[in-house]
Amino acid sequence: MNERRHAMVNTKTPDLSKMKSVVIDFKTVIYIEQGASEEEARKRYLTRGETYYKGFLKPKIIVTNK
Repeated sequence: MNERRHAMVNTKTPDLSKMKSVVIDFKTVIYIEQGASEEEARKRYLTRGETYYKGFLKPKIIVTNK
């Protein structure tokens, strides 16, 4: 019943000392490449969920019979 997890042999974590941190809000920080634009990174981060959530957020139609 207890299955062992596979060792993650081929994973490579990015070196954060070679990246630039961008503050999105008071609790969100993302890391981008040194030469990349901070404004473009913020814009891409803030618009990333719009197309995904549009399918879930449908307005409720209230039908009233009089």
